[in-house]
Amino acid sequence: MCGFQAKGKGFFYIHDASTPKQNTDRNRYIIISVIEGQASGRQLEEFFNAYINTNWKCSARSIGPNTFVMRFPSPRDVDKACFAE
Repeated sequence: MCGFQAKGKGFFYIHDASTPKQNTDRNRYIIISVIEGQASGRQLEEFFNAYINTNWKCSARSIGPNTFVMRFPSPRDVDKACFAE
């Protein structure tokens, strides 16, 4: 599973118990948890759309307080978002 990392912060292992259908889709989605401050789904979408800089638009939906699921256009864009310095 992928987790966003920042300097001095990390992500821990989550056991994979998904089905083959979920495996196909999951490489385009990430969970984003806002751990400091506030952000809306719209703000996250605007930031990542500008960061990825393609014609395709990312979409974020809230799944809890300060927690979002974001869909990206490709697994390559997920890697770009997850492993930025």
